[in-house]
Amino acid sequence: IPASKPRAGLLPKDWATSGTGESGGRRRIINSLYLKPDEFEHHVHDLFAKYALIERNEVRYEQIDCEDAELVLVAYGTTARIAKTAITKCRKQGLRVGLLRPISLYPFPFAAFTQGLPAVKDFLVVEMSMGQMVEDVRIAVNGRQPVHFFGRTGGMVPSPAEIVLQVERILREAKP
Repeated sequence: IPASKPRAGLLPKDWATSGTGESGGRRRIINSLYLKPDEFEHHVHDLFAKYALIERNEVRYEQIDCEDAELVLVAYGTTARIAKTAITKCRKQGLRVGLLRPISLYPFPFAAFTQGLPAVKDFLVVEMSMGQMVEDVRIAVNGRQPVHFFGRTGGMVPSPAEIVLQVERILREAKP
């Protein structure tokens, strides 16, 4: 069905692409840039320079109790607030646990995973998702330490007690 001829009850979509123009109607091509290849290349270089500037100046994160932490939780947003409570509970049990809280997810604070973490042996990424950030953490850690994941989805929120159980399990399994 040509984009200009709506089905019964539908409004015309004059803005929509109609493919190859086989419908006999006006061919519509969606293109966000109308640049010649050399102009486009220059545009891409400008964008990458902008991204490099952002990566140098806009990376934001917070480290809490990481100076002596053997295990570092990595969490952002609401989950980071829950992780702070879990850290307090862990510290009361004598477990050396810290929190690395990315404030900016782009650019991701890759350098934070090599600075100020002298004793870290494991990372535990805690998310309210299926692990969208865990891959960034694995890239940042680059195999130096194990990266574990604990996630809740579907509107389920991890509790501090659940996070503490995950921490205890990882530390127990890490012991020789």
